[in-house]
Amino acid sequence: MIGEAVAQANALGTSGGIRNPSAPLTSLDAEALIPVIQQMGLAYDGVTFPSGQRVLLVTAKDGTRFQISPMACDERGRCRGMHLVTLFQTAVDHRTVSAFNYRYAFVSAGLSGDNVAYLSRYEVADFGMPRGNV
Repeated sequence: MIGEAVAQANALGTSGGIRNPSAPLTSLDAEALIPVIQQMGLAYDGVTFPSGQRVLLVTAKDGTRFQISPMACDERGRCRGMHLVTLFQTAVDHRTVSAFNYRYAFVSAGLSGDNVAYLSRYEVADFGMPRGNV
């Protein structure tokens, strides 16, 4: 019961306002992700790096900022993966970060010497992803 309440309270973990959440996204490129991000009520900026890579800089309702980088893109622009990463200040020690990484295989955390931490997750969607899973 507690786990269900936590999951329901997590605005990033619900399909919330996503229309047709079971419809597949056949690519995780920035243009395909933007409508889903908008329907989630998240703010974003699109950025194109000099290399031509397009990424999304997203701000959640609680102020958390993260970057979504489409990955494993083919010559037609279809992307089969996305890398999500966020940076933040923290005072946790390296043992806490190691324990986190040991417990959660689907995400990794790291800590720099100046107490800047990151959380990183790579999503694989070789055969698409339901819109609600974003």
